[in-house]
Amino acid sequence: MENLLMSQKEIQKYAAITQCLQGQCTTQEAARIMGLSLRQAYRLKQKVREKGVKGLMHGNRGRTSPRRLPEELRDRILTLARGKYRGFNDTHMGEKLAAVEGLSLSRATLRTLLREARILSPCTHRPVRHRSRRERRPQEGFMLLLDGSPHDWLEGRGPSMCLVAAIDDATHRVPWAHFEEVEDAASHLRFCGR
Repeated sequence: MENLLMSQKEIQKYAAITQCLQGQCTTQEAARIMGLSLRQAYRLKQKVREKGVKGLMHGNRGRTSPRRLPEELRDRILTLARGKYRGFNDTHMGEKLAAVEGLSLSRATLRTLLREARILSPCTHRPVRHRSRRERRPQEGFMLLLDGSPHDWLEGRGPSMCLVAAIDDATHRVPWAHFEEVEDAASHLRFCGR
């Protein structure tokens, strides 16, 4: 007696079909329980009558895929991955296999093959680059930074305005600020004329 692995859905279908075969429910009720059409329920009922539990399972279960790489090729790739191309990441190894060895594989196929053999891609992360702050200017007035802040400054009691202001880089004081309709080149040029 061989062991068969069944999904929960297949177990529920088998239970509904066997109840139907034993006369405990109709085929229409079994179809409703399984969430299938009446026609599919009749087909499953016939398959279970002929093959038993195996009638519920897909015919390709347990077979190898016809697109699977031949064992010799799989062994050759794994030998290269453990030897000549050890430490290569998946993409780089795929490029080398195509260019040097003449083996053209998709990155996904190569990745699947390597992970099945428990060969991991090296994770070399770049070190985190810390931002370095610019030194402040040594003296007041060397650099003024301009910016505009559009906002409903009058809280609906008037038009929406933009506060155009300058801030001194050395002292962080605001020597000048002015309300404009919009922040544009003209508002900045008016500041430069002061």
